[in-house]
Formats: sequence, C-alpha cells, structure tokens
Amino acid sequence: MDLTLQVDSNASLDGGFEPTPKVIAALIAQIRANGETLHVSRSVIANKRLETATDDIVLDGAVAQFDKCKAWLAR
Repeated sequence: MDLTLQVDSNASLDGGFEPTPKVIAALIAQIRANGETLHVSRSVIANKRLETATDDIVLDGAVAQFDKCKAWLAR
C-alpha cells in the first residue's frame, strides 16, 4: 500500500510500506522547522476499488512532545 507524508508545502516523502530511517529523519526535521500540518495520503480499498484516503494532522505542540520523549529516553 502506498503512503505519502507531506509537511506543509515541503516535497512529499515516500512512506512506502514502512518508512526508511532517512524518510523519518526528513519528516522530523520538517516538523521541527515549524511545520504546521502533516498531510498523510494512503491507499485503501473501498467498495472493491483502490482509492486514496487523506488525513491532515495539526502539528501544534508536536516539537514539545518530541522533546519530552527524547528527554525520557535519555534517562
């Protein structure tokens, strides 16, 4: 199944079946650069047809959460 990730107007990133470490690093860098919205597109089967489903995720507070997780993992 296809998965495309895009932060704001940045170029889309190929999430594929499982995003590579390079894609994940690029995604986190874009979010940390004051990203506002994550646009996620994925293939789904609906009514016996392959269609694209999309979600827009507001990133407000995401960097603070990343930092909390990083601090927790550093313990």
